[in-house]
Amino acid sequence: APHSQIAVASRSQRRAMSLTASSSVTSTATAVKFTRRRLRLASGLVLFAYLASHLANHAAGLISLEAAEAGRLAFLGFWRSLPASAALYAAFVVHIGLALVSLYERRTLRMPPAELVRLALGFAIPVLLAGHFTGTRVAWQLYGRDDPYARVVWVLWSGDYGLQQLALICVAWAHGCL
Repeated sequence: APHSQIAVASRSQRRAMSLTASSSVTSTATAVKFTRRRLRLASGLVLFAYLASHLANHAAGLISLEAAEAGRLAFLGFWRSLPASAALYAAFVVHIGLALVSLYERRTLRMPPAELVRLALGFAIPVLLAGHFTGTRVAWQLYGRDDPYARVVWVLWSGDYGLQQLALICVAWAHGCL
């Protein structure tokens, strides 16, 4: 009888240790998932703030070209500052990185339609953005080329880029709202 009590005690101790270990793993997995969700939200909010302020700048163009140019100077004064640029680029890298990690960790590509749409829209943004980013930010950063509002609008709407930028705005806004 004493031997069976020791066996029972050791079994219950093993179960307690197992529960502690599994809850530790579960809590770690939950913490990682929670951290990823918070990082995705934070990075998404930075990107959405950029998008919203960029669109507000375009909305100033409804008032006048001078208002759009004044808005552009304020917009660029903020977003081309070192802290804002660092936050924007970090948000971009983190947001895309988390999306790639989430795809990599999936056991199957079967997903709810809303998630598929969100991912497809999100991965379309860099493709649609590349030309505009190169013609404005990269040209300014590497060559010191200013990008006055009138020139950017002329370039966008004199070629085939206007519809691409309209698609970019719609895709980015829809992704941000999902």
